[in-house]
Order: sequence, then structure tokens, then C-alpha cells
Amino acid sequence: MVILTLIPNSYIIIKIIPFGYNTEVKMYKKLLIISTTIIIIFLIIFVNNSMFINKNIENTDINIAKEYKNELSMMLETASGSGEYEKTTASEWPTEGYIFNSTLSKCENGGELSWDGENNRVIMSGIKSDKCYVYFDMIKLITFYIDDIEYKAVENMTWKEWVESNYCTIEISTSSVCTGNNNLGLGNQKYIFNSTGSYDLALTGDKIIENNKYLIRIYNEPCKVA
Repeated sequence: MVILTLIPNSYIIIKIIPFGYNTEVKMYKKLLIISTTIIIIFLIIFVNNSMFINKNIENTDINIAKEYKNELSMMLETASGSGEYEKTTASEWPTEGYIFNSTLSKCENGGELSWDGENNRVIMSGIKSDKCYVYFDMIKLITFYIDDIEYKAVENMTWKEWVESNYCTIEISTSSVCTGNNNLGLGNQKYIFNSTGSYDLALTGDKIIENNKYLIRIYNEPCKVA
């Protein structure tokens, strides 16, 4: 191919371009586009795999986790305080009578387990292929009453622990201007009492007594206790 270039007041420049030059340029561009596309695809696959491996895997219930049935074992304590556990085939996380044991619950390949009490589920952070053991301790629940209404609590639970737990279904304030243990207020100068005693207020640090019948009474001297 011959290209003629005319420069004013000068002479003609002749460029000789080998035949097939355009064809070679087109092929080069085509190869460049294909190579770039392949590299981008590999980068996308690599990034997606990395994100998948490192993301948190949330097992909201055992039914979902059954696709990992060889990688997840739920262990329940056979008796309260026994320290002996038995593998269960239950299809759901325990909702009552058990508490998640964060010390014993572990994964073989470094995955971490935690309990989401608000949504009643175990969260596993790690890789999908990890093998994990989820332990639950058996707890003893006791019954007690507030103005003849039945409530549940874990044995040896204090009032403060109870108010902050899911077992408490009434609104109780534990804030107080008094020194020492705070009392349990329900508003409008109403407080929880252990008995009919004049100053026998229930306090946040007290343990809840099984089968005890607590009272709600109006009281004008919240800092004066028995």
C-alpha cells in the first residue's frame, strides 16, 4: 500500500505500508480484547471466591444447616451441672431449658461460634467446610409470682439478671438515687416487695426465690429498706 502526502510549498512524501497492514492491526486488536476479557473474568472469579470464603456463614436453624450435616454437631447436657453431653438430632436450636456454652462450642478449622439471643440462633464465622460442635448446658428453671402472676427464671438468677433477660416480660426500672443495691420500680411509686414487711423491698442484687410470691406496692421511701 502506498500513501502520498502533499506538503504545501514542498514535495510529496511517499509512505509505503506493507500489504496486509490493516489486517494485522485488526487481529492484534482482537487478540488484545480477548486477552483483556479473559483476565477480567479470572479476576472476578478470584474476588468472588475470596469474598465467599471470608464472609460469615449464619446458620439460623438446623434445617438450613442439614446441608452441612457431616460438619455440625449439636451437643446437649444430659443433666444440669453434670458436664456430660449427648449429640442430638433435633431440627431446631433449644429455646428453653438450655444455655449456649461459648467455652466448649468450637470448630476444628478455626471457625468461631457465637449465640444471637435476640434471634435465637448460632452464628458461625469462618469457612463453609469447617466442622463445628455446638454445646448447650442444661439449666434449671424456677417459678415465682409477682402479684399472683407466674414468671420463670433461671435458678440462682438475681433480679438484675432477670430484668435484663428474656424471661422478664414486664417493664421494671432498676435505676435509683439510693446507695447500694437498687430497688425494682414499676413507675407511679410502685415497687416490688419480698413480703408484706414495711421495708422489705426486693433489690437488684437479691436472688429470686423459687415459688415466692412477690408483691407490688406503693411506697414513698424507696431508699429505706429492711
